[in-house]
Amino acid sequence: MTVSIAALLTCYNRREKTMACLRSLLGSAPPAGIELTVYLFDDGSSDGTASLVRQEFSQVHLLEGDGNAYWNGGMRAAFGAAIDDGHDFYLWLNDDVRLFDGFLAKLLRTHDVVKVQGAPSNIIAGATQDPLSGELTYSGFVHASHRRPLWFKKLKPDANHPLECDTMNGNCVLIPHSVVELVGNLDPVYIQTASDMDYGLRARNAGAKIWVAPGYVGECEPNRKYMLWRNPELTFRERVRLVNTPHGLPFKPTIHYYSKYGGWAWPIFLVWQYLKDFARSMF
Repeated sequence: MTVSIAALLTCYNRREKTMACLRSLLGSAPPAGIELTVYLFDDGSSDGTASLVRQEFSQVHLLEGDGNAYWNGGMRAAFGAAIDDGHDFYLWLNDDVRLFDGFLAKLLRTHDVVKVQGAPSNIIAGATQDPLSGELTYSGFVHASHRRPLWFKKLKPDANHPLECDTMNGNCVLIPHSVVELVGNLDPVYIQTASDMDYGLRARNAGAKIWVAPGYVGECEPNRKYMLWRNPELTFRERVRLVNTPHGLPFKPTIHYYSKYGGWAWPIFLVWQYLKDFARSMF
């Protein structure tokens, strides 16, 4: 029996990283019995990404945007196209991840292991490490405090066993069709951040479970673009402008996320988040 997997990526003007990711994904044959289809949303890159993808990976389903989709819009478009075509699994993948050999077999094996434990719908997150330090960069998350529902800590993978978590980063995530039937696509209110965390929380609320696969599935550097608005050398007005941009903490999606998951005290948590981050940048 053939298992169909749709790999979903979005990219914008980082051609070398995107191509390195695709080479690590498509450089070797998938495990036996796996049919892998790639959907890449190129959000109007001006660095020749789309033409190079067509030249080297003609089998990739290439969707194109105008530069305003960002991560959530691009992934929603790729996810939606793949859902329309119909697949057994959907693999979220950031285009700056370089995958290790055997990563897909590990994710599928983890899915089989946890499914035997009785949960009908399971998301499997793959942890990544910094290519220089070897430290954990992206993974699943667990609640760090029952009194602060929006406070999470990143979960370091166990070398041998899956670990259950509460939500996840979207850098490398295997989602079965049974979860898509429960949750659907990504929420369109988000722009660049929080939509992956939101999807995990929605899945948990719908009855699915989330697990971090054993070990690491690849390498990925930490993304510090959102730190720009914390620069203490900028004026207060400049930082307010930057915070309400896709790579900051834009007000509308942030309020949506906090009000949805923060409980009755969400306005307090929201104000505290902005005050805390501005204080860090000032002192």
